[in-house]
Amino acid sequence: ARLDTLDSQLATLSASVAGVEAGLSALRNDLSTMDQSVRQSISELADAPVVPTPDLLARLGIALGGLIAARDGGADVGAALGAARAASSFDPQLAAALASLESPGLPDRLDGAGLMAQYDAARDAMRALAPSVETGGGLLGALEERARAMVSIRAPEGSLGEAQTLSGQIDEFGALMAAGRFSDAQALFVALPDEVRTAGEALGAALQARVLLDGAIEQAQGQLMQALSEPAP
Repeated sequence: ARLDTLDSQLATLSASVAGVEAGLSALRNDLSTMDQSVRQSISELADAPVVPTPDLLARLGIALGGLIAARDGGADVGAALGAARAASSFDPQLAAALASLESPGLPDRLDGAGLMAQYDAARDAMRALAPSVETGGGLLGALEERARAMVSIRAPEGSLGEAQTLSGQIDEFGALMAAGRFSDAQALFVALPDEVRTAGEALGAALQARVLLDGAIEQAQGQLMQALSEPAP
């Protein structure tokens, strides 16, 4: 009888253990479901766009003003670019566009006067290659180049790539830069022969940085104006 009692108690205990294990299994399932739900909520929150507050928009506006002043005033744009990128953190796409411009190789000056100083420094080296590219070099090519150097060709508003000679294109390139038409100047620069572009490599890099910076500033200004025009929630 005592053994029967023990057997009954063991059976009851086994049933209790089985019930506890079933409860633990159900709890594990609930915890797993809860974990997935929490992870999904976190992911949705991370992907959700941050609604810019007036303070954030004001910070971005001030930072953009500083960046434009640095660009146009011949100051180092690196610090101003970093401030603008930090102020645009509520817009990941805009922040990424500004961050892509930050690099150790970013030229110190991207204003018109600074770019023209680089052009003046590279112009002679670029034009010196024109006779060899156009005529194959020699005395005749050198004489032709010297004659062209006596005439300064300037591009009228609206013209692009109309110069008939390589030397003329180099002058037209400079004229476009002097007029502040940096995007057009870059389009003309990349169309020059490899040898000429190599002679003006530093100038080409600075010009590209200026065009990219102008595009990023335009994008940021557009985002700012759009946010300011939206009704407050």
